[in-house]
Amino acid sequence: MGRSRRATRWLGVSTIALAALVAFAPCGRAESGPDGADQVRLQAQEAERLGQWERACELYLRLLTDDRTTPDLRERFQQCARHVQQIRRHRDSAYRARIQALSLAQALAVYSEALDKLQALYVERDKVTPDRLFRHGLEEFRRALADATFKETYLAGAAPGAVNGLTALLRDRSTDFHPADVADARKAVREAALAAHRALGLSPAVVVLEFVCGACNSLDEYTAYLSPGQGTDEVNALAGELAAFGLQLAVVDRQFVVERVLPGSWAATASIMPGDRILRVGKQSPDRLTPEASAELLRGEPTWLTELEVQSVGEEVSHTIRLPASAPSVLEAIVDAGMDHPEREGIGYVRLISFQKTTMQEMESALLRLRSGGLRVLILDLRGNPGGSFAAAVQVAERFLAQGVIVLTQGQVRTFNRSYLAQTPQQALDVPLVVLIDGDTASAAEVVAGALKENQRATLVGQPTYGKGSVQCLLQLQSGGGLRITLAKLFGPRGQPLTGLGVVPHLLEPLPSRQHEVAIEQAVRLLGMR
Repeated sequence: MGRSRRATRWLGVSTIALAALVAFAPCGRAESGPDGADQVRLQAQEAERLGQWERACELYLRLLTDDRTTPDLRERFQQCARHVQQIRRHRDSAYRARIQALSLAQALAVYSEALDKLQALYVERDKVTPDRLFRHGLEEFRRALADATFKETYLAGAAPGAVNGLTALLRDRSTDFHPADVADARKAVREAALAAHRALGLSPAVVVLEFVCGACNSLDEYTAYLSPGQGTDEVNALAGELAAFGLQLAVVDRQFVVERVLPGSWAATASIMPGDRILRVGKQSPDRLTPEASAELLRGEPTWLTELEVQSVGEEVSHTIRLPASAPSVLEAIVDAGMDHPEREGIGYVRLISFQKTTMQEMESALLRLRSGGLRVLILDLRGNPGGSFAAAVQVAERFLAQGVIVLTQGQVRTFNRSYLAQTPQQALDVPLVVLIDGDTASAAEVVAGALKENQRATLVGQPTYGKGSVQCLLQLQSGGGLRITLAKLFGPRGQPLTGLGVVPHLLEPLPSRQHEVAIEQAVRLLGMR
């Protein structure tokens, strides 16, 4: 497993289902210096030209690992990812069987409902006008008509001239067409589906679902349509990753592979090693899941999982491991007694690996033990924390803040337009604070890091965080399938967006092996100031 963990987070939480769609070769970081980055960019552009979409994704991912501030890099990565998504869904026999079983009326009902939900709930109203959603769908269908996999799957008997003719017809008819509402867009999609059926013998439902996927999957890295037959019951049942148990997973050939085991976690005591394959999660076999459901298992919320079937490296026979009823989110709460280094006496350390319902209770217990042990300054380790419960993150931030803004949320839905403030000064812990962060610190963990930094409550050490500043939910569509939708964006206390750049530490330390030592140095400095 040679790929960097920071790159893995791109696989896990950028462009929905990328973790399950692209089995990247080990890529590491781009060569240092502008010349190395320029060379990688040229290679990525050449891969795009040749239609090598997975290779292009891999190369753009290298660049993004080093530089997430360039908008066109993210755009190119996402465009290549959409190609990969499209190819993989049409190679999936289960997906093909589901959509081809739909009638035109059923498929159009899915399209209408998806657009209605996007218009009512999506965080940015101007991105979900009927015209923009229709054109994203049209782009997706045109891309399908030009794709070799799509042609091989659905158009093996179609004449090239007929495909080109349909493409030209769609272009001509859409040039001056701008749907005013969902009904107009639906009518145009119906006409496109019937035209494709007449010209190519293509199932109308296949066409409509391309319009659905284009409308949903083009908005951001997280919003996506979940295909008919899959629904969201299965996704909800498996929602969340095994990070709470100390496992970092990758997806290779539709199978889960253990990429990293977090030291001190439950997984570290369960004889699970990097490279082991997870053959079954609860009652589900990963290779039977759709890509979207596989990606859901790799996200960051708690889950009801009860057991894993594991095949260890070099072993032919698998074995079953029972998961505990719950896994702690707070690890390694200790205080240095100063026996070997007197200047470190009273430096406490606590590692927070996820945010869940029990996190605040666990944190209170840990702080009680630390204070009884003589706590004078605290190192809070958020490295590798993928997030989880937004409410728990706000509670943790408030525990260290006597006053100030914790986070701002902004969305189309009124309840997501609010400021979260520290309102319990009498409960705020007042010891000096050092926070460790890295490129895998994401989502709710970034809320805590950003609040402590911007309120000048802590010194941050490590690497810039991942930069996932948004809130999503899963919706079951009555017409079939489901929709993951971005409801709100998160902003730091001073109004800076968390998406993209993330939270930048006060002291940048790229070497993980040095980060803890630098944090201790800062803790010693704070003790001296006190």
